[in-house]
Amino acid sequence: MLETIALALFALFALFGLGLSALGIGGTFVIIGGALLYDLITWSLKISPLVLGALALLALVGEALEWLITYIVN
Repeated sequence: MLETIALALFALFALFGLGLSALGIGGTFVIIGGALLYDLITWSLKISPLVLGALALLALVGEALEWLITYIVN
């Protein structure tokens, strides 16, 4: 039961993050937060802390590159 609720919450976070990404806002952080919330609710660590950290690092690098490219073009 708890896993179903966690999965539904993660799906909502993922959809919201996708919408934010389409608007040009950092939706990847919302999706990562949803994955972290899923892990905390189920307490199963299906998504390991190493993977969550790697995803957060990739999101930061992506946001930095986006900012840099925007700065250079304008």
